[in-house]
Amino acid sequence: MIDDRLPSLSALRAFAFTAEHGSFSAAGRQLNVTHAAIAQQVRALEAHLGIQLVERRGRGVDLTVPGRMLADDLNAGFSALSAAVRRVLVETERRPVSISMTPSFASDWMMPRLAKLREAEPDIDLMIHPSAALVDLSAGEHDFAIRFGRGDWVDGHADWLMPTTFVIAGAKKFLPGEGAPLVEQLAQCPWLLEIGTEERNLWLKQQGVQVTDGSSVVHLPGNMMLSALREGQGIAATVRLFIEEDVQQGRLHILWEGTSEETGYYLARSKTHLRPTAQAVYDWLLKEAGQEAPQDVP
Repeated sequence: MIDDRLPSLSALRAFAFTAEHGSFSAAGRQLNVTHAAIAQQVRALEAHLGIQLVERRGRGVDLTVPGRMLADDLNAGFSALSAAVRRVLVETERRPVSISMTPSFASDWMMPRLAKLREAEPDIDLMIHPSAALVDLSAGEHDFAIRFGRGDWVDGHADWLMPTTFVIAGAKKFLPGEGAPLVEQLAQCPWLLEIGTEERNLWLKQQGVQVTDGSSVVHLPGNMMLSALREGQGIAATVRLFIEEDVQQGRLHILWEGTSEETGYYLARSKTHLRPTAQAVYDWLLKEAGQEAPQDVP
């Protein structure tokens, strides 16, 4: 427990440097402040303790007996503090870089590029958390996240990664026929919905597609949903980026493509600085997506 009767850390630090260098001027140069500021801090410390710690000697100072006792203990204390900070920094850098992303993004974009990332940063351990949940980046559990949206999250900072839009896709057998309006035909198809993705549900409503009206619905994690989609088990609203190759190869067909919106994937992080290992991975991902690393990181 910290004793609230302790003097300020700045006053203790000023005295410790004065004791080490033997003068206010030398301590001031070390701390990049004036000798008058150091002298004021030391006098404030003496007033707080009610003890004389230094005596003037020409252009320097001598320590009193209590001053020497305090200086020795402060040296030991500051050394312990420095060691504690170094241990924290070392352990922090050893901790794997933790990235949160949706299961579909992890399986269809991240995994194919994982070998390239490990080759570029062989000394950095990674921990990928596939989850549709919008994680709290300020909690410190994850270094950063890859999120879909407009980049206007209030809990941190976001850098543009890549554009993409939602589409409704399915195998050839689900291509709409003549007769009923397309919206009604889609509503009658078997649906595959990714668990926990409110963006898709909101987008479907905006398109006027009522999935639950007479539809057979299966809720799946994103990577499993894409597998089922490719196997022809239903239709799904998905990010076009993940199925481009399937569409080009004719395995899947775009059944509905909505209005264009300023949406895409972003690298999102808290407003604090990333640790060096996390920053290296962050910058690599931007480069891999054809984006420049930000120069004005807060």
